[in-house]
Amino acid sequence: MVRIQYGPFYVASKHIKNNTLVNDDSDFHDVKVYDGNDNINDIIGTSAIEPLYLIRNNCPIHIIEIRGSGNNSLTKIDLIVWVGIDHLHDPTTTEQQAIAPAPPPPPPAPPNVLSDSDAIANYAKIREAYYDNYQPPLTYKPPLWVLQNSKSILQKYGKHSIVLYTGGSLEDVRRLATQREPVNIAMNRYYNQEKLESDFGYRTGAYDELSKNGTVQPPQIAVACVTPVNYNDEVRDVAVVNLIGMAFDNPQQPDYKLLIKNGQLNKVRLFQIMVNAYKMAFKAATLMNRSTLCCSPIGDVAFRPREFYSTPKIFVDQVVKPAVKKAGESFPRVKMIWAQYPDFNVPSAFFGKWTEDLEDRLFVNAWDCWTMLGNGNELDDSADGFWGRSSAISLLGWPMSNPHIRYIEL
Repeated sequence: MVRIQYGPFYVASKHIKNNTLVNDDSDFHDVKVYDGNDNINDIIGTSAIEPLYLIRNNCPIHIIEIRGSGNNSLTKIDLIVWVGIDHLHDPTTTEQQAIAPAPPPPPPAPPNVLSDSDAIANYAKIREAYYDNYQPPLTYKPPLWVLQNSKSILQKYGKHSIVLYTGGSLEDVRRLATQREPVNIAMNRYYNQEKLESDFGYRTGAYDELSKNGTVQPPQIAVACVTPVNYNDEVRDVAVVNLIGMAFDNPQQPDYKLLIKNGQLNKVRLFQIMVNAYKMAFKAATLMNRSTLCCSPIGDVAFRPREFYSTPKIFVDQVVKPAVKKAGESFPRVKMIWAQYPDFNVPSAFFGKWTEDLEDRLFVNAWDCWTMLGNGNELDDSADGFWGRSSAISLLGWPMSNPHIRYIEL
C-alpha cells in the first residue's frame, strides 16, 4: 500500500499519544480534527466551528507544531494514512469525505523573478483579456494611461508594494495573489478565459480551489501600495491598502458555503476574519511609515450577508466597526479615522478636503477574493472600481506585473 501525509490539521494535544490519535474516553472511538488554518485557533473547541473529520483511534500522525501547554493546548499535525484504508469514523457528511487518496497538489505559483520588461509585457497581456465592448466607450479595462506609463510607474512606485498575509503556506499565498481574474462581479466573469489560460495557464482565480469548494478558509491576503491617482488631469500620490471582504453575494461563493450552513451564519468566525483583515491594514500603515489609517468599510454593500444584516449601516455598526476597534488594539501607535461615503469619495477626495497630510495617511480599498485590483474599473461602481479606474493599483498590486512586490506575514 501507499502511505501519504495529509494535512495540516489542528487537534487537541491531549489526544496525541506516541504519535497516534487516541481518545481516552471509552464512550468515543474517534478524535475530532480541525482545519489547519491558524486564523481559527481561538474558536476551536467552541460551538462557532465544527471539526472537519472524526478520525478513528490509533491513526498515526506527524507533529508539525505544538501551540500552548497542558490539556488545553493545540497541536498542528499531518495525518499519516494509507491509500485504500478508511480512517474516518462513519462518515456521513460532505465534510467527512474520504481522506485517501490525497488530492493532487495544486500547481505552484509562478516564481516572482521577473524583469521589469517581462512584467510590463504581462500587464499588457492581461489587460487584453478584459472585455472592453460592453458599454462603449466605457470599458472593464484598467486606465490606458497606466499601460502607457507602466515603465516609469514601476520604477517610481513598484518597490513600495507589499502583499500582507495570514494563514496558509507562502506557496498558497503567492498563488492566491498571482492567479487573479480580470473581472468577477457576482460570479459573472467579464473577460476572455481562453486568452487568460493561453497567456498565464489558468482560466479562473485560485480562491475556489484553495478553499476546497468552500470547505476550508484560504489564506487571507491584502495588498498595499503607493499609487498615482488621476482626477481631471491632476495627479496625486496616495497610499492604499486593499482588503478583501467576505463574499456573500452569491450562494456559489466559497465564503457563503463556508460560513452559512443550515441557514445560520457563523458570526464568530466572520468577525475574526474581519479583524484579521483590518490588522493587515494597521500593519501596512506601520510598514509604510504612515501614522494615520483612514478606514473605509469592507464587505458592507454587495458582499454583505443580507439575510442577517439588512442594511450596510447595520453591518458596519455590528461587524466592521467592532472589528476595526479590535484590530487597532494591536497597533496603538497608528491613529485611525473613518473615511466613508458620502464624506469620502474616490478619486475626488484626494483633491479636496482629504489632501491634508496625504503623505502621512494610508487609505483602505474594499477588494475581493477573485480579481485583479480595480475589478471592473469604469463598469464597476464599487469602491474597488473607482480606485481601479483612477489609479495604477492593477499594475502595482499584481506580482506578475510588479517584480518588486514583497510578501510580509501578519
